[in-house]
Amino acid sequence: MVDSGYSWVIVAAAIIQMACNTPVLQMLGLLFGPKLEEIGCTKGEESAATSLYLFSWALSTLFVGPLAQLRSARFVSLCSAVLCALGLLICAFARSPVQFILPFGLIAGCGMGFGSLNSVLLINKYFKKRIGIAMGMYVCGTGLGTFVMPQVVKILLQNFDIETVILIYTAISCSAFFSPVLIRSDNKPKEGKEMKGKVRIMDLLLLAEITKCKELEEKDAENNNVEKKELLEKEGMIKQDETIKEENGCNKCLNFFNRLYFFRIFFMIKWSLVKSPRFVFVALAGASFFNFYLLFYSEMAGICFNKGLSVTETADIIAICGGTSGVFRLVLGFVSDLPWLARKFVQPKTFLYIGFIASFVITLVGLCFSEGFVEVLICMILALLAVSGTVVNGSIMMREYFEEDLSSAIGISNVFRAILAFIQGPIIGLLKESFSDYTPMLLFLAGCNLIIVTLWYSERFFSKTTQRTMTKEKSFVSVDQ
Repeated sequence: MVDSGYSWVIVAAAIIQMACNTPVLQMLGLLFGPKLEEIGCTKGEESAATSLYLFSWALSTLFVGPLAQLRSARFVSLCSAVLCALGLLICAFARSPVQFILPFGLIAGCGMGFGSLNSVLLINKYFKKRIGIAMGMYVCGTGLGTFVMPQVVKILLQNFDIETVILIYTAISCSAFFSPVLIRSDNKPKEGKEMKGKVRIMDLLLLAEITKCKELEEKDAENNNVEKKELLEKEGMIKQDETIKEENGCNKCLNFFNRLYFFRIFFMIKWSLVKSPRFVFVALAGASFFNFYLLFYSEMAGICFNKGLSVTETADIIAICGGTSGVFRLVLGFVSDLPWLARKFVQPKTFLYIGFIASFVITLVGLCFSEGFVEVLICMILALLAVSGTVVNGSIMMREYFEEDLSSAIGISNVFRAILAFIQGPIIGLLKESFSDYTPMLLFLAGCNLIIVTLWYSERFFSKTTQRTMTKEKSFVSVDQ
């Protein structure tokens, strides 16, 4: 099943799931701009919608892994498609900022969280040797959506009113319903007729043995209960009717909580990871950068407008960036699987991930001083090249650190991301409202990401030095012995 032909079908299903839903945040100003003006939404309220979207996206991913184990990955994919379509549909009929913020932030955000992590976990499950290429193809396919959709929205805005445009885009996003069709509900390989017959016979024999054991256990339990009840009645400790009622009440409570998915999902998550300082640092650093680049995505149209570009030029820049980032992601998927990287570095994906964050910092500073269509386009392309490198290597980086508990590690790190979204989002909104220019916001993003890079390189340096000292101490001990 791993690295097989069906594995590439999973990649196709992941692309179909996210191709039309991923560009929504990037096109926030383009797709919903006229709607936000119509309902009188301020810049702060727009940032609140983005923060709630990021919060819901991050928090919902916590339940993806356990929910896929309890039900199936197909079920999670179906939930994602329903929530994304429903959130966009309600936004089309919003008449106030609250009516827009809640469905966009809560419903569509949860749908995005379910679909994004479910796709990543499926690709990590079905690929081992070619994980970089598969992840590159996945993010390239989603990047194709960011290339095509802005052009589609631009044409729709020229011919229809804003409510019709959002409704048409909602219908296009319903293509995500084809993704659950491609995902198998049972991931076990198919068996032949003879094997199935043998399995059925073995199942019948096992059932017979189990029923016999249960009957014997029930008889023993009845006898023990009778003896206990007689002793308890003689001693006067409790009455027979009261014990029966208490036992029935306890059993009902246990059955009720067992049937609730929330409690079962909650206890399936490996919360002990939070005790590890290394996990907390990696999760916080990754979550901070993820929110920062998503906030940058959501402000791409606003930055272009602030630079004096028209709606057509803005749509062209977003489309060109989407297409080029898709190509970058495919190429970077091949680059991350190069053998010499594995020979040179212990954690090659982590090395690439941190390097691309540093590149993102440089491009943000360059974007502050860019003017005109060409300069803004070049800076945007370079920024999205850096982001593409982090998108390709993000989940694989977490896999290098916490391979055995990948779903729990990503889920808990996304909880940090959800908490940080309510800190980072309002700061961005405050900077936009306080200054007429986007330069302070871009410098703030660059400075915060520079701190992340510095701390991460420091952590890797100190971890390497401690490992070297430990190996030297072991070698000295062995020589002395």
